[in-house]
Amino acid sequence: MDEILPGGEDEYEYDLPISLRTSVWRDIGEITQGESGESALVPIKYPPGFDYCFRLMRVLVGRGELSERGLELSEEAISRNAASYEAWWYRRRCLENLGADVEEEKYCVDQWTRDMPKNYQVWYHRKWVLDKLGIFEGELEFLDEMLREDAKNYNAWQMRLWVLNRVGTWADELPFVDQKIMEDCRNNSAWAHRRAVLERLFEKPLPSDVVEAEISYACGQISFAPHNECPWNYLLGFVRQEGDDPKATERLSAYKLPSVVGDTVEDVLKGHPECRFALEAKAKIAALRQDGPTAIALFRKLQEVDPVRKYYWMIREKALTKKT
Repeated sequence: MDEILPGGEDEYEYDLPISLRTSVWRDIGEITQGESGESALVPIKYPPGFDYCFRLMRVLVGRGELSERGLELSEEAISRNAASYEAWWYRRRCLENLGADVEEEKYCVDQWTRDMPKNYQVWYHRKWVLDKLGIFEGELEFLDEMLREDAKNYNAWQMRLWVLNRVGTWADELPFVDQKIMEDCRNNSAWAHRRAVLERLFEKPLPSDVVEAEISYACGQISFAPHNECPWNYLLGFVRQEGDDPKATERLSAYKLPSVVGDTVEDVLKGHPECRFALEAKAKIAALRQDGPTAIALFRKLQEVDPVRKYYWMIREKALTKKT
């Protein structure tokens, strides 16, 4: 398609996108052809009007112009390419320079977030708007709405942590994340969020009673869905917490993980002897306890039952063999 450029002025001009309204840009003059021009080695076939809109915005950026027309142009640029960092950045500069109504921008960003829930740029812009307002009331409810639409939206989960860091209502968050795990026990984002909440509620290292409760929680989920990787990773996170202790060797050789861990692993292996997650958990616990022969045998077994990661398990086996 041919590039669309501004035309003559007429009574219908304001039905056009702002980049194509001739009367708005009289002072700009001719704009050099962008990278889609005929001289380009491999011209990019932009949609009509796209290249001109962004070239015009770059002219304003170069002039340091932060105006009402620049603000309106940024909205058009975002509508043409919502992933453009430059367009969002320029919009924020215009908003700040003009002292614009941030409440009105909050309304716009609500619509953009609903329309583009996987767009990182819109979530970053949302944070900027909320920080400018300094008001976070209703934001957790908005994020709950977004997570009902897509419970695995990484951006929404990250935004939830960001908001909680500002409002501080961490104690109310565990029931929320419990519900999300109940709705979908394979939601890795919900599991990661649960651990993040615990680390805000308690100082590190987490208290032993909290660790034991979370281990039991993970084991319950494992019993419900043995081939679900999420609770296995969650469980091993707490086992590694023990292994990270400066006295790890002493503690793990004597430390008794709650009996539910061993019982859960063995129960799963009885019903699913080639369950990769159960074998991995058993091997890693044995390695942390410096039970080399047991861990080596399990890493060899994993090479058979998990051929996709065969070489990884070989590396783990060789590393232990050198130590024994």
